[in-house]
Amino acid sequence: MSNSEEGGVTREVETAVSASGHPERWSDRIGQHTSCVVCGAPRCSEYCGNCGQRHLKQRIDFRAWACDLGSSVLQFDRGVLFTFASLFYRPGHVAREYVRGNQKPFTKPLTCFFLAATAQIFSLWLAGDAVTESIGDQFRPSLNQALSEDSYAKLREQLGGDPPEELAKVYLLAIKQGYSYAALLFFAVPWAIVQCLGQRSAGVCFRLGETIVWAMYTVSAMLLVTAITTQLTLRVNASLQAPIALAVYCYFVWKSHQPFFPAGIRSRLVTWVAFGISLGSFFASILAIFATAVLVRLLSGNSG
Repeated sequence: MSNSEEGGVTREVETAVSASGHPERWSDRIGQHTSCVVCGAPRCSEYCGNCGQRHLKQRIDFRAWACDLGSSVLQFDRGVLFTFASLFYRPGHVAREYVRGNQKPFTKPLTCFFLAATAQIFSLWLAGDAVTESIGDQFRPSLNQALSEDSYAKLREQLGGDPPEELAKVYLLAIKQGYSYAALLFFAVPWAIVQCLGQRSAGVCFRLGETIVWAMYTVSAMLLVTAITTQLTLRVNASLQAPIALAVYCYFVWKSHQPFFPAGIRSRLVTWVAFGISLGSFFASILAIFATAVLVRLLSGNSG
């Protein structure tokens, strides 16, 4: 087994062959290191005596990830800016290092997620008028085509204003209130679950907690960058917002796959399929939130 220098620490190149005769993967050695994965000092206790990094005793399963939730939300003692900067150009590396035990340099994944979701909501708040106008312009042709003059007038009365504009306001308010939950429960978590099952079918065994860490970091990068691009596109051309956001998502899907997952075509295909399924789930949840908000608005208007 050969060695390589990375960040001043000598590390083993993962070309070993396991007892089963298959090439050894980096994840196979989690919890088995005899030295610190950060500084290389001998491992003699739960925490490294040289740099303070906590040594992982076993791989991160779902139970371990869930137990870590409470402490992960409010811990800002690690490098937030460093983590997001690293996520921009090598999200797969950040996730891999965190899962393999090199956690000290990085902000925890759930903290990153909520920070990025907050940035996305703040971006929508800043661009509230422009977003409302853009969404209203998209609603207007469909409403004019689908509704008769009497139905349009009745809807105007129920909503208390111009239907496209009022529906756009309802949509924006619903997104502000439910965006974080929808992105977590219907995007990041489904992506992690489908990715975990798909990679196992491709012959790569990952724990659910490990793929959740990967999905959290990747989605965090997506949300933060689209929060920035939303401000730019709405000031230049609102019609560019959706295609640019999709391009950002695809960039991070491509960048995050390696070195966390294998480079094979089948493994990459699983990542893209899992992304498509989870993105569809995310959009469906947004539509459900919007439909519920419109229904509540109409019912409250009728009762009034």
